[in-house]
Amino acid sequence: MKSKVMRIDPDPSERVFGPYWSRPIAFDPAELHATILRQLDASADKGDFKAYMVQVFGDRAEPSDGMFEIAFNRKTGRACAIYEAASDIKKRNVPKDTSAATDPIWVRAVSPQSAANAFFQALIDQCDD
Repeated sequence: MKSKVMRIDPDPSERVFGPYWSRPIAFDPAELHATILRQLDASADKGDFKAYMVQVFGDRAEPSDGMFEIAFNRKTGRACAIYEAASDIKKRNVPKDTSAATDPIWVRAVSPQSAANAFFQALIDQCDD
């Protein structure tokens, strides 16, 4: 069953229930989760990846449920991403390998936003299996 991808940044005047996510925010690729960094180490084009974080919400009135961490390579159209639950994000002072909620998933994308959309769909597809 295919899921409908929710729009990003819904109108603040609407009561919106998710999932939906923020626009991608760039950050230092060295700060990517260890599981993504291991995936990139095996990639010949590892130096071409940029890092992005996307906050995920289930309800606009509530704090973030978690985030997608995305490594995106615009030249090749490839992205590797994980989902981290909010309870895991708060534990950032523990070793990074212990906080990943999902295994890394590779997707095709044309932008960081399309990578977030494709990653979300890949997670839904995995649940259908």
